[in-house]
Amino acid sequence: IERLPNRHMVVAALGTEKIKSIMGMIAAMETEIVVQGSQLPGDEAEGLLTKMQQEFKQGNLELAAEYELEYHSELVRMLDITYLEQLFHKALDGYVSYIVKMAQTNSPARYHCLLRLSQLRGGGEPEPIRGCLQEYYEELFKTLDRRE
Repeated sequence: IERLPNRHMVVAALGTEKIKSIMGMIAAMETEIVVQGSQLPGDEAEGLLTKMQQEFKQGNLELAAEYELEYHSELVRMLDITYLEQLFHKALDGYVSYIVKMAQTNSPARYHCLLRLSQLRGGGEPEPIRGCLQEYYEELFKTLDRRE
């Protein structure tokens, strides 16, 4: 929000590069979340991925999107750090949530990234996890970029 000289407020416009930068920061944050939680049981997260995959295959993109967002939430919830969970949800509530819910695009690449992330999570190696999440968030950004 920007304050104008006449004391009115307007929402500051973000350019494409700034949005891309925001997505990169969210990817970095989620990378650390996944690495820290790599040794924790992830049954709930795996169940959400399975449901997401089923709904995606059936063409129910709205429900698949809900499971996709819930998957991200579950990854941070497993750490059981309330502050981090609130911070990450704040990040997800903006562009990520908008793109996933509103774009309603059939993006196999995005879903494959999450499935690969699920496999990488158990190893806890930061670099492959980082690469996977960067690819996922780049796919999200491309979706947004195509819509504008």
